[in-house]
Amino acid sequence: MTKHTTITAAADVQDLTTPGILSAELITAADGSLHGVVDIAGNIGEEAKAMPVIDKIKALVANGAKSLQVRVTSYGGCLYSALAMYDALIAPRQQGVRVTGIVCGVAASAATIVLMACEHIDITSHSEMMIHEPSTCIWGKVTDMQRELDSLRECWHRMCAIYAERTGKTPEEIAAAHDHDVWYTAEQAVAAKFADAVVSPLADPSVQPEP
Repeated sequence: MTKHTTITAAADVQDLTTPGILSAELITAADGSLHGVVDIAGNIGEEAKAMPVIDKIKALVANGAKSLQVRVTSYGGCLYSALAMYDALIAPRQQGVRVTGIVCGVAASAATIVLMACEHIDITSHSEMMIHEPSTCIWGKVTDMQRELDSLRECWHRMCAIYAERTGKTPEEIAAAHDHDVWYTAEQAVAAKFADAVVSPLADPSVQPEP
């Protein structure tokens, strides 16, 4: 039997398909070990803001969680917010906390960057992942637009390096394969090494996958 203790919640009823719903839960498993679960839904940076997510991650670790699971349902959003969440998940891993992720429905664009921080990534059977180059709106003089373009290109290089570290591919291979929107089914995401396993959507978060 597991005991669930909600640390923070945005609403009484948690629905991962509702944008902006963000909760953190500390679960006590049958063996007494503590597991943290963070739900992220909606646009990264607008509905799922970086600092609340980071604060919840820190709270779970501070309350004794020895493992964390991040459940993501998001079409993407702000890359910089995603990178901040990425760093926040890398930090507990360096302290010996096992960090896993699960795609619930969709993880696209910047949302996939958040997941890349996880040691193990599950994806539910009917979910999808999407990876592509970053995009933005540019207005101004030619030189202004060129600076923005150069900055955006550097962001893409950083993203490719993160994807390459997880998949074992080179950044150049990642870039060449994703110069357009690439949607992956659950099975395709695993085959491409952006995820590790296809799972049931009803998987118990207190049962952590084997290392």
